[in-house]
This record gives sequence, structure tokens and C-alpha cells, in this order.
Amino acid sequence: SFTVSVVNNRQNQDYIDNPPPGVNPGEDENGDLKLEQSVSLDCSQLVPGHQGLARQTFYSNENYTRYRSISFPYRGTAPGGQVFLQLGRDSLNYYEITGEIGQAWQRIEVDLQDLVDLKLLKDQSGLDELRDGNLAVVGNPSLSEILMLALGVRNSGDSPLTSDTWVDDIVLKGHYLDPGQAHRVTGEIDMADLLFMSGDYRMVDDDFHGLGKTSGTGNTVTSYTAQSTLNLDRFTPPVWNWSLPATWAWSRNFTEPRYATNSDVRLEGDETWSYRTESNRWDTSIQWR
Repeated sequence: SFTVSVVNNRQNQDYIDNPPPGVNPGEDENGDLKLEQSVSLDCSQLVPGHQGLARQTFYSNENYTRYRSISFPYRGTAPGGQVFLQLGRDSLNYYEITGEIGQAWQRIEVDLQDLVDLKLLKDQSGLDELRDGNLAVVGNPSLSEILMLALGVRNSGDSPLTSDTWVDDIVLKGHYLDPGQAHRVTGEIDMADLLFMSGDYRMVDDDFHGLGKTSGTGNTVTSYTAQSTLNLDRFTPPVWNWSLPATWAWSRNFTEPRYATNSDVRLEGDETWSYRTESNRWDTSIQWR
């Protein structure tokens, strides 16, 4: 059988005697330790080759692409089997991280880029599933589209497994905090009510964000605009009292994504240019008033 419960530092003496290393819950206003707890994955006579898991689903996408690694501490009350964490879109498209269960606290820390690299290798091999060491990829998951987390225990041995496995906080680490940049240059020329010209250049990179925001848009946007107005009525007799402005306007925009389209593959250097989108616009008009 397989059940999921919680152990904490107030009701479980084994947990009080052997808490997760490096975790200090602090004290409340009365000087007592604040509540600290872990998920307990409880197996009883779990048959070899079988597994039990608890799954959490989200109503909207969780985006993990802005983090460098994921980690969590765990331990078992008896040795044997594997603990695993699955993260992805659903039960057919996920990344998996596994660890061998022992009776001492251990910490798994995985570079998220290693998961993406394994997926690229799977795609190049034409496989539906690929495992390498303690990492695996099934289907076509993306760190930009996390809708499911699953935590479980797998009996990888030859005899039934009875053990409680404690898993503390799952933490995303190493937020990408590269300095963002934005540039703007504007110029105007006005020639005695005959000709007016203006131009504007703007660039906002993928990491730049304004006040109240914690991250950029993930796209580098570059835009160019130019506009001119020629007052043709200046070439006509004043007695006609015409207003005859001729206007020309042009704009061009480039958008370069940090990640490949609908993917968690991070683009570097000139790779972003290959995935760019661009738009061009021309406008001309003459008004006679």
C-alpha cells in the first residue's frame, strides 16, 4: 500500500530528533519553535517494480525557465527504493528526477539546463522516453508550461519495500538576474515651417523590467520610426491661403525571444536572431485644406 501524510516538529518525535539539516523554522512570539513539516510518503509491502505517487495539478502554467536549478532534501526510515519528482504538463509529458533512498538526510540538486539538454538528446534520437543517471524525460515537457508536480516512491529492488520517506521543501534556486537594459534616441529637425523630420530608436532587452515587476518580458524588442512632413503650400502663392501638408511615416520592429517558440530551450547569442519576428509599415498622405 501507499499513503501520503505529514510529519512535523511538534507531533512526531522521530522528526524532532532528526530534522532536515540546515532548516531553522525560527521562534514565534511566545519563544516556541515555529511549525516545520515535511511530506511523508509511506509504503507498506510495495511490490518490486511498482510505485506510488501523489500528484498536484495547477489551473494555470507555472514557468520555471527563469531559474537555474531545483533541489529538495529527503530521507527514508528504511533503506531501499527510489524517491522521484516529476514535473511537466501531464502524466505523458514530464521531466523526472530520482534519488536512492537511505536513512540519512540527502539533498538532490539538479541544474534545470541538464533536463533541457536531455530532452534535446531524446528528440535527436527519435525516442519517446530517455533516461540518463538520475534524470529522465518522457514525451515533450517544457519548463515554461508546468501544470503538474508528482512526488513518489518506486521499488527498484527485488523484495517488497516498507518505508516512510520524508521530503522537505522543493525549492527553485538561482533566479536569472542579468542586468536589463533599455535605450532610446530621438531626434527632430524643423526647417522654418517648410520641412519637419523626426526619428526614434528604442531597444528594450528581455531582462529589463519596470518598477513593480520582478522579471522582464523574455523578449528583446528593437524599434525604429521615422516621420517627415513637407508643407507643399509654401510653394504656392500666399493669396491662395492653402494648407497642403504631405506626410511620410515609416516604422520597423524586431522581436527576439530568449526561448525558442513554445519551448524551454534557452537561446544564446545570435540564436535569438533566427527566431525573430519583424514588422514593417509605411504610410503616406497629402491633405488639402
